[in-house]
Amino acid sequence: MKVLAALPILIILSMAASPSFGISSLDKVMVSESGLVNRSGNPIGTNVNINQQVLVSSKITNTQDVNQDFIYIVQIKNEYDVVIKIGWITGTLTKFQNFVPAVSWEPTTQGTFTVEIYVWDGLNQQKHNYEALAKMIEFSVIAS
Repeated sequence: MKVLAALPILIILSMAASPSFGISSLDKVMVSESGLVNRSGNPIGTNVNINQQVLVSSKITNTQDVNQDFIYIVQIKNEYDVVIKIGWITGTLTKFQNFVPAVSWEPTTQGTFTVEIYVWDGLNQQKHNYEALAKMIEFSVIAS
């Protein structure tokens, strides 16, 4: 009897020692180095030309010791808060993996645009919870 009683305690202790146990959903993926880059991956700042192709890029890092499905979503709004572009990349981050996704955009009119970046667990209703894995990132871009 004593051996059987000790088994559940070992399981609970191993779960508590896992770095991914107890991580809030917004801390499962870290998003950094967000901004606009050219095709070579070099930062180009937030002032761009009309019809200039740019990439909205971020470094995303799985902070867990388990694999994590993700969808990297870029939404761009014009100065009237109208969505003019939505792009995304899906995949799986292995434990503690870094990845640099980028979504292409070419502004066709001048103005000030708001870029929003989201990282969720995915959009597959059978497999995912539609859970945000990181806080939304937002920055402005001026096209002239």
